[in-house]
Amino acid sequence: AGIDPEGGYEMIYEMDLEHFGATGERRETGNIIPATRSNLQRHLFDMTDKTGLPTFFGGFSNTFTFKGFELFALLSFSGGNYIYDRAERNATRVNDPKQFRQSLVGNYWTPGNTDAIYPSLSWNNRYDIINADGSISANQRFDNQRNGQVTDQFLYKGDFLRMRSLSLSYNLPRDLVQRLSMQNIRLGFTANNLFTITGYDGYDPEVVDVGNSRNIAQGWVNVALPQVKSYNFNLNLTF
Repeated sequence: AGIDPEGGYEMIYEMDLEHFGATGERRETGNIIPATRSNLQRHLFDMTDKTGLPTFFGGFSNTFTFKGFELFALLSFSGGNYIYDRAERNATRVNDPKQFRQSLVGNYWTPGNTDAIYPSLSWNNRYDIINADGSISANQRFDNQRNGQVTDQFLYKGDFLRMRSLSLSYNLPRDLVQRLSMQNIRLGFTANNLFTITGYDGYDPEVVDVGNSRNIAQGWVNVALPQVKSYNFNLNLTF
């Protein structure tokens, strides 16, 4: 729910705990509260409309030929899922010596930048909370205790369309091949993972972190090697 403009710490939406205790339904009260560890544990919401697993996926391919040329294209797609970008979260939290994202520069809270998207810099994730009556609750913990107690600030749609493979080949004219005492000469070029169309700003929407072989990590992405581009030239000779 943004950053508190006075205290510089993260805020979350408050859940109606009384209503939840009576009905089991999770709903908002309309208020926002500090994202302390205790509040993150208590004020959890079910995202029934979001899933870490794709709801649709597939691909299609085709081959086009013209005289001695042959063009092959393979596209794949996936979507309907959401990705929690732990890499972005970790790289925008100043809690230990590490590399940080450039987006952090100029976008964290300061007294002169109260509409920032990141909280004020804190090496231990502790902040002094400004209460409604003006009193201060000092040194409150704002780090989540478990992975399931994070906000949706770094949750993104994982839809993508990828050019999986694109290859162009050419078969030399038969009369030229026969003069060289051969049956066929084929020249080719192939590009893999040529481009990806996606709204996800992370390293790769197709890479997931399954951590310790547990499927509960589906949709949670840390720093992982993205699908690499590769370019290959080939020459096929048939005697």
